[in-house]
Amino acid sequence: MKHFKKKISEWLSKQQNLYILFTIILMIPTCLLLYTEEMSMAMRVAYFFLPLSVYMGLLATRQKPGIMLLWLSLLLLLGAFQEVLLYLFGNSIIASDMFLNLFTTSTGEAFELLGNLIPALILVFFVFFSAVYLAFHSIRIEDRLHVSVRKKLIIIAACSLLIGSIGGVTAKVQEPNEKVLLNIYPVNVFYNMKFARESWHKSKNYRKTSEAFSFQAKSRHPSSDKEIYVLVIGETSRSENWSLYGYERETNPRLSKEKSLVCFTDVVTQCNATHKSVPLILSAASADNFEIIYKQKSIITAFKEAGFKTAFLSNQVPNNTFTDFFSREADVVKFLRGDPLAISNNPLDHDLLPLLDNFIAKGGNKQFIVLHTYGSHFNYCDRYSDKFKVFIPDNSVNLEYRHRDLLVNSYDNSILSTDDFLASVIDKLRNTGAVTCMFYLPDHGEDIMDDDRHRFLHASPCPTYYQLHIPFLIWFSDEYNDRYPEAIKNAVLHHSSPITTRAAFHTMLDLGGVATAHFDSVFSVVNAGFSPRKRSYLNDHNLPESLDNCGLKEEDKAMFRKKGMVFP
Repeated sequence: MKHFKKKISEWLSKQQNLYILFTIILMIPTCLLLYTEEMSMAMRVAYFFLPLSVYMGLLATRQKPGIMLLWLSLLLLLGAFQEVLLYLFGNSIIASDMFLNLFTTSTGEAFELLGNLIPALILVFFVFFSAVYLAFHSIRIEDRLHVSVRKKLIIIAACSLLIGSIGGVTAKVQEPNEKVLLNIYPVNVFYNMKFARESWHKSKNYRKTSEAFSFQAKSRHPSSDKEIYVLVIGETSRSENWSLYGYERETNPRLSKEKSLVCFTDVVTQCNATHKSVPLILSAASADNFEIIYKQKSIITAFKEAGFKTAFLSNQVPNNTFTDFFSREADVVKFLRGDPLAISNNPLDHDLLPLLDNFIAKGGNKQFIVLHTYGSHFNYCDRYSDKFKVFIPDNSVNLEYRHRDLLVNSYDNSILSTDDFLASVIDKLRNTGAVTCMFYLPDHGEDIMDDDRHRFLHASPCPTYYQLHIPFLIWFSDEYNDRYPEAIKNAVLHHSSPITTRAAFHTMLDLGGVATAHFDSVFSVVNAGFSPRKRSYLNDHNLPESLDNCGLKEEDKAMFRKKGMVFP
């Protein structure tokens, strides 16, 4: 053992060996991405040799390469972040949404996730801190890279640059629209960081850019009718685990008994990240015209202009995103999770029900209410009371495939809780005797290690079927059915049509009889003018992509076929 340690110590006492080690450490993310990402052979050549040439050239500029490695410590940190991302999602570079998630994810959510990533974090940051330690070691030792050695290394770096450039030019010829340099790690990460900063800055100016906007909305329904419309926005709920959608477990015992409930079977979200998917539900913006979100207000304002008293009741943490901006348009705003530092504060969605009762009692003749739930957000077992511990054992543990059954049990229990919550909302609305509807849809779904990819969670740069396919439900009161039977007839007629969350805004306006020039009957599933459109997904740079171009793999396409869904 002593002999082995001595050999290692001797090897690390030479700058040439440290140079090789530093180059390998810097290239780890690139090598991993070469394995996980799909690209042409020419692009692979550019992807490997261009960054290699830069690292080799920079490290060779110093007699003690550890000095340069410290200057490149940001790259080491990004590399650690990239490796954790690959551990979580299996592929893709650090996207701009990942940077935005750093600012929009609550402290509680972050600790819940990080607590289950300890093995991966230990491994990755061991590499990071080891590299930093070795950099200081390089600076301390007497040995130096000889000038002749550095010249040879620079020549090798130049050859690598030439090979990489040939690969890049070839890739550009093969794909003229390909932004070769911007797609190479770590250039792509810095580009995404810049894009995230610009997006964040634009959202900060939302109040000014939307200040003069008006829907000029009016109500088409009789002013004498008492009307209550509730839009429930779920969290991380996928159709795959709803018995209403064919799941073998009974996870919807109460909703399955509702006769006036229409389930839409072929619905996908426009985005798998909450900070964008919820605003897309609440506004006229969509994957196809996302930029209008900076200039327009939300559906809450449309209902207000039409004479409704409005409320935004949330079990989420305020995070200074468009969801928060839109919530402030309501007459009554309440966040149960008001303190982002209070990790132990864990209100359940059912705690929103007394707030709903209170608003209904005081809200007036015309009411529009948004309930923003915490749904099935990880850690799943923290989302429900003991009453819903039906599938056991349900104690979530480290994120390992061998514990998947426990994760699924706890996730299914959270769906049971959502079922009870929604049925309770329906009961409260039914008892008002008003013309009323409840409209439910979540922001996105979730991966729970469903296939051989072992993907987990959501908000990955490339989505999956499980993150996209979501439940989409509308319940109608008897009074609504008496007044507007055509709406229910149309809902049933279109229940299997291929749609996205873009339908939410227009359908909700139509249900409430809110007339505005920003309403489009083509996207309202309760309107005779509804017509299916090509479905788009909002990518990392806020551009629309068709479902067959957003990174779905064959496993995902097989699930679309299995479920009888339209693809693309």
